[in-house]
Amino acid sequence: MRGNQLYEVIVREMNHVMANGKSPENAALSVMNEFAHENIYVSTRYLKHAGLAAKVAELKTYGVENADIAERLGITKRHVRRLYASLNN
Repeated sequence: MRGNQLYEVIVREMNHVMANGKSPENAALSVMNEFAHENIYVSTRYLKHAGLAAKVAELKTYGVENADIAERLGITKRHVRRLYASLNN
């Protein structure tokens, strides 16, 4: 991986999208094409954390209590509170 170039390319493409110069789909394709021949590692732990955070947020919008969310997702109440707090920051 070439340093922070992935981050810089993503920011550049996001700026193009925000300026209404590109569709999000074309911006994503541009990023993929630019790094097509390189290995990019995304932590599965990060993906799991993001998935849990999305589930917690969805259940919270329905008014489900922390204890019920923890039981449903198989995590602790403290973890539920921390995930929800990280979404609000």
